[in-house]
Amino acid sequence: MPNTVFSLYLNTNRPNLQAELSSTNSLTSNHQTNFGKMSSLASAKFKSLPPESLALYTKAYGDAKALYDEQIKSYTPPPGYDSSGKSIKDKKEAARRKRRKDPLYPKNPVNQFPLFVKKTKVEFKLKFPQGKLGDLSKYASEKYSKLAPAELEELKVVVEEDARMFAREVADYKPGEGYDLKGFEIEKEKEQEQEQEQEQDKKPKQPMNAFMHFANEGVERGRLKELELNVSISLPEMSKKLSESWNALKTQEKKKYTDLAAAGSKQYKIDLASWRKKQPPPLPKKEKKKAKPPLATYPRKSRCTVCSSCKAANCGKCDPCKSMVAFGGKGTLKQSCEKRRCKNRRKRRSRPSHTLFHKENDLTATNMGFVAVSGSGIGSGSDSESDSSECSSDNGSGGWI
Repeated sequence: MPNTVFSLYLNTNRPNLQAELSSTNSLTSNHQTNFGKMSSLASAKFKSLPPESLALYTKAYGDAKALYDEQIKSYTPPPGYDSSGKSIKDKKEAARRKRRKDPLYPKNPVNQFPLFVKKTKVEFKLKFPQGKLGDLSKYASEKYSKLAPAELEELKVVVEEDARMFAREVADYKPGEGYDLKGFEIEKEKEQEQEQEQEQDKKPKQPMNAFMHFANEGVERGRLKELELNVSISLPEMSKKLSESWNALKTQEKKKYTDLAAAGSKQYKIDLASWRKKQPPPLPKKEKKKAKPPLATYPRKSRCTVCSSCKAANCGKCDPCKSMVAFGGKGTLKQSCEKRRCKNRRKRRSRPSHTLFHKENDLTATNMGFVAVSGSGIGSGSDSESDSSECSSDNGSGGWI
């Protein structure tokens, strides 16, 4: 990118500006403070430039910009670089490895405008309670442009005092462990070496097949065509065209790409074998826990179906009734009505599981849902009247399951 008009003026007049600052004894040991003073001096001189001198710098900038535009049109970035010529990998690493600063390092001195914004913040909040940060900046910039020279001089005095205090604090600053003189964290060489080893120890990637080798060349050709025609080709369109051209190739033309795929596959096997040798032995697999056998059902009780409680209807007033879905409840209580609680409940016989039940009893008993119990008369060839009478009796000798 070419320098701006002000940057061109600053670079060409830098020696004169440094000489002027040194003659007034305003230079300090702090580089940041010196640069700020030089910038403010250059800005004041740049604003008072005559139109003829300003036109020269503007023309130089226009020539540099035109040359840059011509060069950027013909520039094709190599793999791993973006259109501006910057490394994609370096960008990611810079974002990942942002150097931390010592919290005890002195804070940088404040400039005039931020100091003025800080002063006008209270006034702005009183006038505009719901104002945003952007509105505050606009409000402060408008007021700052209308400031009198005396007010600007007051701000300048405060800024210079702050800069002197910052220089004293930097001189007295003693960096903590792991930080340099500027307060930044020192990058450890061991950590960098470990990261490099980890990158080397990564599992090798799967090799590309013949079509992928052909597609890579096709994508490069497509991108070049985009630059020539200044037309953007979408990825689905390019993929469709590549597959069509691949199917149209003859076997001899495909041989180049099949050879590349075979060489890549061979190299992948070698890399994978060397990578596996470096890996630690796998941990022994944990034995799967055996499933617990199904628990036997607990003995339950059944109603007699004869007493007045069994034959009564739900009252709809007690708590169990109110919990029922039929009476508008959620069905969470799952208890019978208090008036329908049988007083002659009998124990059922427990059974180990449904599977054993099906094996030991015949299909008839299974489908009907009951088991013959000794002394009950069920399944013993007796008539239906004796069966029903014995089942309904409350002698405790047997019952339905």
